[in-house]
Amino acid sequence: MSGQIRSDAGRMVQLAWPVIVARLGIMTMALVDTIVVGQYSTAELARLSMAFPPVSMILVAGIGMLGGTSVMAARYQGNGQTQLIGGVWHRALGYALIFGVMGLPMGLFGRQILIALGQPAELIDGAAAVLLVLALGMPFHLIYVASAQLMEGLSRPMPGMVMMLAANVLNLILNLVLVAGWGGLPGFGALGTAWATTGSRLALALGLSAYIWYLDGHQAMGIRRIGTASSNPYAGAEQLRLGLANGASLTVEQFAFVSMSVLAGWLGANALAAYSLTINFLAIVFMVALGLGVAAAVMVSEAYGRRHFHDVRRIGFVAIALNIGLMGIAAIITFGMPHTLAALYAGDPVLVDIAAPLILLAGLAVIFDGTQTVASQVLRARGEAWMPTLSHILSYVGVMVPLAYWLVFTMNHGVDGLMESIIIASILSSGLLVLRFGYLSWRERGWAISANLSTNPHHH
Repeated sequence: MSGQIRSDAGRMVQLAWPVIVARLGIMTMALVDTIVVGQYSTAELARLSMAFPPVSMILVAGIGMLGGTSVMAARYQGNGQTQLIGGVWHRALGYALIFGVMGLPMGLFGRQILIALGQPAELIDGAAAVLLVLALGMPFHLIYVASAQLMEGLSRPMPGMVMMLAANVLNLILNLVLVAGWGGLPGFGALGTAWATTGSRLALALGLSAYIWYLDGHQAMGIRRIGTASSNPYAGAEQLRLGLANGASLTVEQFAFVSMSVLAGWLGANALAAYSLTINFLAIVFMVALGLGVAAAVMVSEAYGRRHFHDVRRIGFVAIALNIGLMGIAAIITFGMPHTLAALYAGDPVLVDIAAPLILLAGLAVIFDGTQTVASQVLRARGEAWMPTLSHILSYVGVMVPLAYWLVFTMNHGVDGLMESIIIASILSSGLLVLRFGYLSWRERGWAISANLSTNPHHH
């Protein structure tokens, strides 16, 4: 058994690290945009910052809707129904286009939306143009995500990672040309970076889609047989169910954490800055747990497709334990150097002093936030779509936001109260999800024993 556990952990890490690098690549692209525009003009950075939130809600919902892609691809690879894999990709591309097109009205009416949100009048016209260009790039980003998830489900995450790294280089070059005016062009500020982002997303969508079109084994998987999307009604319903549940989860979490930023803003500029940089640090460490969760979900989906429930149980608990170990190491590092980590983000000593206790608390938060992420992924991989969503609604909307308000403003914990509420909500969510996975594993173990006894009566 210990040999099998080591084998599971080894394969999980092998699948996870390209996923982690690719997800960090998305964050790096946004970071480069912010740095280049920030160096160009503070007003242009404000326009970029105003334009992104309206499209982000639809983008997050769309990415969530694609959450069933890797699960279904891995399941069909596991149970030998490889001819249905093309249909998984075709449905995912359909979802990507639907959500991508949903962003276009937001881009077309960006000016009216920004006015309704009470944004500074002198920045609105420029920000509305940026919002429109970002909306035009949304379908391309979602097509890339759909294609990357298919490849992850097939245990081939490397092409998505390599293309994301190449897109980061392209995005940097386009930023330097269109924003900073390299090559003699006038600098276009935030609008230039919006075009750089959209151009990079177009390259990603075309590059990875073409790779899949010419993939080894594309005929057996039905990659080019468009009709495969309707060849199995159950497959479509299951993918839709997983996507809706995952999309609802991500949208709820996005709403909850936007609410937390609003609360931080009520405490003043320093508190908001300290909270924002802490959340950025948390997000970077969180990518390790997310990558591990994706890898575990692929392995659980394959085992679930074969109806090997003992493998499902073992792989799920190996993933949860491996995450706790890795997040524990991150926590120990964080506990040892909170001021040093805060100083990487901020030069202002006052801001560093406010942020250091938050980063210390973030070290504890990553353990439980990572655990609930991995547990969510393995539950969905074995067909449990809505329990993670219900857990997120209860923990992050029902508990975290009101608890944060109470700790910050009634108990006078200040900005530290925000991180304390994140920790408590994540403990609740991770506890519920791990218990649910344990219960389902125990129930299926009972079924397996009953089936074994009924087919082998001499074992009585």
